[in-house]
Amino acid sequence: MHSGRISDSQAAGYRRMLRDHTPDPAAPEAGCPICHRHHCADYRYAFGTLAVAGRSTAADAPPSA
Repeated sequence: MHSGRISDSQAAGYRRMLRDHTPDPAAPEAGCPICHRHHCADYRYAFGTLAVAGRSTAADAPPSA
């Protein structure tokens, strides 16, 4: 996890990870669509990195947010 600033392109990559690893809202019990685990490590890593860097954790946020 980063401990400081991240670039806009890095933020976009972490948001892509969030989108890719977010469970389907219609079937949240299914877990991560890639690894099928609940509380996927990749999702937590991406979310934590964005949060620590002060970036928006919304998967559809603009790159500079």
